[in-house]
Amino acid sequence: MQYQFSCISSTYIEIEKTISVQRIGRYFAEAKGDKNRALRLYVWNASICESFYLPNQLLEVAIRNRLHVVLAAHFGQNWHVNNSFVSPLPNRLQTGITNAIRDCTRDHGAGMTINHIVGSLSLGFWNHLLTSNFDTILWSNGMTAAFPYVPNGMSRQNIYDRVDQFRNWRNRIAHHGAIFDKRPMRELKNIQEIMSWVCPHTLWFMNEINSVHRVLGRKPVR
Repeated sequence: MQYQFSCISSTYIEIEKTISVQRIGRYFAEAKGDKNRALRLYVWNASICESFYLPNQLLEVAIRNRLHVVLAAHFGQNWHVNNSFVSPLPNRLQTGITNAIRDCTRDHGAGMTINHIVGSLSLGFWNHLLTSNFDTILWSNGMTAAFPYVPNGMSRQNIYDRVDQFRNWRNRIAHHGAIFDKRPMRELKNIQEIMSWVCPHTLWFMNEINSVHRVLGRKPVR
């Protein structure tokens, strides 16, 4: 159970200034004007975000590793410098690759590998590979191997939509947004379903360490 801390009015005012009236206002409204409960809800929301860290991490790593394998099969192990792959990309994604190469070279020098590049690229980059831009180049030519357990009849667009939903959820958490009222159980189920398309064994592991249900049950009641 969460520690039922309280603070005096003047302390709350200063905390509110620090966090911002707009940000704390979401919790103040949920608490029906109870300032201390608003702060407890704020902490509870942070705990929910924390509980999603491992599910989010496992799925993001799984997606990018699977898509890397597909890219390597089509464009070679060093696909990040293969002009056939890089040139058709939007400028922002080309810039993402350039920045990843620069940063990984700085951090690892001669020891830099493709794995460093894979880990440096954003989820938005990987999600873009599921768009219609890659229907011919990748999707109809082996991209389904990235999701070997996807149900029959599931389209590329369906998969893109679900991964994009995950990306938006992951970004909301990364930017410290309020998620307690954004149907977190629905988002957890989305994460679990996508992982089931990638690797049922890793899904088992994810479920074993998952604490989202437990944390959601700890909502401050006063």
